Amino acid sequence: MLLYYYVNTTPKIDGRYEVHAIGCVQTPLIKTSSPLGEFASCQEAINAAQLNYPKATGCYYCCKECYTS
Repeated sequence: MLLYYYVNTTPKIDGRYEVHAIGCVQTPLIKTSSPLGEFASCQEAINAAQLNYPKATGCYYCCKECYTS
């Protein structure tokens, strides 16, 4: 099943950019996010985000299997 993902363009304090799936409880504001598109997995979405945001990682809440602390 494909899910729609986007990346928060405002980094966290540690410099990471979080990738979120649509409907995440930690949804960033529209003005601080960039759409990535539909992917079959969070890892595919993170790979796409890392083209522009090398420190992109999965959100703890919606991409737990791709989350790194």
